[in-house]
Amino acid sequence: LPLTVFRTYSKTTCTGIVKDATGETVIGASVLIKGTSNGTVTDIDGNFSLKGVKKGTILRISYVGFETKEVITMANLSKSL
Repeated sequence: LPLTVFRTYSKTTCTGIVKDATGETVIGASVLIKGTSNGTVTDIDGNFSLKGVKKGTILRISYVGFETKEVITMANLSKSL
């Protein structure tokens, strides 16, 4: 199933929402900066906030039962995965 990620970028913090193909938020999805151990998990509303993210950073988003996706961070980007 695809994931949808809505993110905004402010200095070095990336925030967003992870949703499934039906628009439901994904609780407990892992959001990790590729190649590091810096990551977080989405909350009950599918929200995440991750510090230390610069524009162009690759985020790996994973959840049980979903294909792991990689997304390049950009300002005010909405992307279906």
